Amino acid sequence: MEHTELQKNVRILATLQETEFPVISCYLNAEQGIAACRGYLAERSPLLRRTISAAQRESFDQSLEHIDAYINDNAQAPDVRAIVVFVRSVEEPFLLSLRFPVPISNQLSVDRVPHICQLIALKNTYDRYVVVLMNKKRISILDVNLGTVTRQTWSEYPVSPDRIERQWSKERYQRHRRKQTEDTIREKIKALDGLMGASAHSHLILAGEPSMVERLKASLPSHLRQKLVDTVYAQATDRLNDIVNATLSSFVEFRQQHSRTCVAMLQQAVYTNGLGTVGTDASLQCLRHARADVLILAEEYNPGPAWQCRECGDIQIGQNPPQSCPECSITQFRSLSVEEEMVRMAEGSSCGIVTVQASEFLIAGGGVGCLTRY
Repeated sequence: MEHTELQKNVRILATLQETEFPVISCYLNAEQGIAACRGYLAERSPLLRRTISAAQRESFDQSLEHIDAYINDNAQAPDVRAIVVFVRSVEEPFLLSLRFPVPISNQLSVDRVPHICQLIALKNTYDRYVVVLMNKKRISILDVNLGTVTRQTWSEYPVSPDRIERQWSKERYQRHRRKQTEDTIREKIKALDGLMGASAHSHLILAGEPSMVERLKASLPSHLRQKLVDTVYAQATDRLNDIVNATLSSFVEFRQQHSRTCVAMLQQAVYTNGLGTVGTDASLQCLRHARADVLILAEEYNPGPAWQCRECGDIQIGQNPPQSCPECSITQFRSLSVEEEMVRMAEGSSCGIVTVQASEFLIAGGGVGCLTRY
């Protein structure tokens, strides 16, 4: 699956209309195969089945059958490390099954809408990027989507016939090889520029032998250099899979640094009375009124139980539902996950979403905040 397709699926899930029957959201780490996936479901599903209404149990059982069938067909595939299924079996049936080459945490949820926080985190962490891999024998361009190579082009450097090379001096041969390398670099930069422009790529990593990588880096035009995330040194004897994994680690660190930069911007906005706010209530208000530009969540964020008015949608935090809605005075509420609701609202308003590790400022502010549009 490519990153653009995942983005489309996230938008479909975020805008899925609720019905009287729940959606099952299932995330499974498939690194240990079918038995481990089924073992987690066997441990988790009985509790959920006992606690849902009797009218919904048949739908729940049918949904689990869909999930088990997908596990059986996909969990053993060599490139699959995660399986994700969203399913509603009756009343406007819905089924979306996904597989990924990167791991996730096990989760089985039953709710009126899909739980997409893990999918958002995966989308943000494993954004797509381009790798240019270069050594003294060849140069390649790799398109990396969600942690795996989806497109690859190789170019061998042209080699002159031996009978001609034997007539050359050492200096002439070295000049010839340098020119060949420079011509190939120019050719690949032209191809790279076309690829990144046509596919709207924003991130570039250079990899390969140090001397060759530095030559390539020095030849990049300024608009491509601005998209350069990192350089990763590797030898011609290194396995391609190991090199890609090294670039992936570098890219994940780059995304984490981007998250820390967003927190720094939020902190500055809060301290200077600028375009930013922190805390659950303030962030919910920004999202409800489409004023949020970026939603920033701490990994540890856990606001506790929350209740949503069935009439006006107002959300209140607390162990028990309020006696009446402060906005419309209605007395009917439903429980909800605040984090999931925030993410749904952010996706619905084209608001960016960032998850941050170990931010003292954000934790002190309630674990969540927003950079605002106005």
